[in-house]
Amino acid sequence: MLLFIRVLGWLLILTLYWAMDWLNFLQAIKSALVGSLFILALSTWTLRDGRESRVGRSLNLLVVFLFLVINGFHSFLRDVFGVAQNDIIVVEAIFNTNPGESSEFILQNFWSLGKHLLIVILAAGLYWFLLAWRPVLFRRSSRAVHSNESGRGRIITIPAVLFTGLLILVHLNPTLRKENPLLYFPIRYAKWERYVKNTRALQDNITAAVGTDSSLATMSYSGEGPRTVVFLIGESVTRLNLSMYGYSRKTTPELESIGPHLLQFTDVITTLGSTVGDIRLMIGPATRERPELYSVKPDILTMASKAGYKTFWITNHSTDIAGSLAIIADHADVTVNVNRGGSRGEGSHDEVVLPEFSKMLDDPAPLKFVILHLLQAHPAFYFRYPESFSRFNDEDDAVARTLRADGRSLRARKMRNYYDNAILYSDHILKATIDLCAARVDQPIAWLYVPDHGEDVGHYSNFVGHNNRVPSMFEIPFLFWKSDRFSLDLPEKENLLARAYQTDLIDHTLLGLMEIEGDYYDPSHNVLSPDFEPSPRTTAGKPYP
Repeated sequence: MLLFIRVLGWLLILTLYWAMDWLNFLQAIKSALVGSLFILALSTWTLRDGRESRVGRSLNLLVVFLFLVINGFHSFLRDVFGVAQNDIIVVEAIFNTNPGESSEFILQNFWSLGKHLLIVILAAGLYWFLLAWRPVLFRRSSRAVHSNESGRGRIITIPAVLFTGLLILVHLNPTLRKENPLLYFPIRYAKWERYVKNTRALQDNITAAVGTDSSLATMSYSGEGPRTVVFLIGESVTRLNLSMYGYSRKTTPELESIGPHLLQFTDVITTLGSTVGDIRLMIGPATRERPELYSVKPDILTMASKAGYKTFWITNHSTDIAGSLAIIADHADVTVNVNRGGSRGEGSHDEVVLPEFSKMLDDPAPLKFVILHLLQAHPAFYFRYPESFSRFNDEDDAVARTLRADGRSLRARKMRNYYDNAILYSDHILKATIDLCAARVDQPIAWLYVPDHGEDVGHYSNFVGHNNRVPSMFEIPFLFWKSDRFSLDLPEKENLLARAYQTDLIDHTLLGLMEIEGDYYDPSHNVLSPDFEPSPRTTAGKPYP
């Protein structure tokens, strides 16, 4: 009877998680099966004639608690990111992070983390109540105990062996094996580590043996004279919060001051809503349909080098040096990490990229390709700008009034203010990079900016952060500027800026700007080309209007 109560209690907890939509049906079933077998196997070894030692109860609670922690992790992902369980993008991001970035993530999502941690503790308390509850009905009399003393081994051992055998059998299934909380992260980490190692080896082989890739061998510079192309990769910026895209707060005054020389595309989206995943699609032949090409095809830095460009990667993300994006960054001729820490007090504001960027613009190489990877509005938002840009902290404007009228919480309203401060500061940094380009009047320079993905900052509910269930996560700004000396024939402006585009194809636009032709370049995917043709678009695997 006690075994029945334990399993029933575990199934009840999972049912509540599923009913709250924190676990999908398949995940709940897998956790129910593996968790129940763990409970049955352990309990049949530790129960003796309806009695159990304190050590046995403690071990049982420990096993269930570990399962609850993993399910709490799953439910947090589903609640905060809107992703399916075991989502490889999120799990990979965990392995790709560092202590500074992790601490900022915890600060940004403190309430959501606290909520799910509290639920885990309460669920563990409920199970402990069921585990420790000993009604007289479930206890056997001392006479019954003594009468069965001789048969105790037969009564207990057979079910123990049976349930243990079933538990071992389910571990032969790789999908179920990964639901063991003791194996959950080790299995995924080992897989991620192998993937990074194999990808690095493949990419390095491609770079080292340029002649072995027949398609790479076709890539060549078709232009005349010097040329500099600057590609700025932003972070967590949705166009919904840019005044140049109609937002009522003046968050982009400096970029707007440039006027018609800055081209502002109005219908560009990203693909996955993930930094690492989306950048992988941006910097090479990999697409939303063929993401695996990232690991077997040359990236755009390798193509640019093959065509005679000197390549640079400047980053304010420390994870670009130690994480999986280092595989790409290392292919640049010059790679510089200017991030000196993980928060405001440690000097990681994006202005630290400007001296290195200026130095690279002055490099004597006639052909230069520069990638700047900025922090911009990466959570936690309030670490992304100096105090002098805290302009919206106490603002009582149309945005604040609308948020209050829509019932947004105080926290959501404060986070919107912090986010808008970060956008205002990013506006200043982006304008500063254009000013540095414009100051090189003797150089033909093209400047292209796009963030990896957007953000949800109280746009649809009280939620703040990465949210793959809403449009703001994918609807991003796309800006282009060029110097007068940069030769480029653009289509008619009104139709050009309204083109529907997705950033997994941006490598073709960059190759077009660098005037690099060959098998890896398709002008129909170059949003600036007269030969551009729209392609079907998807966000998080779903068709985008």
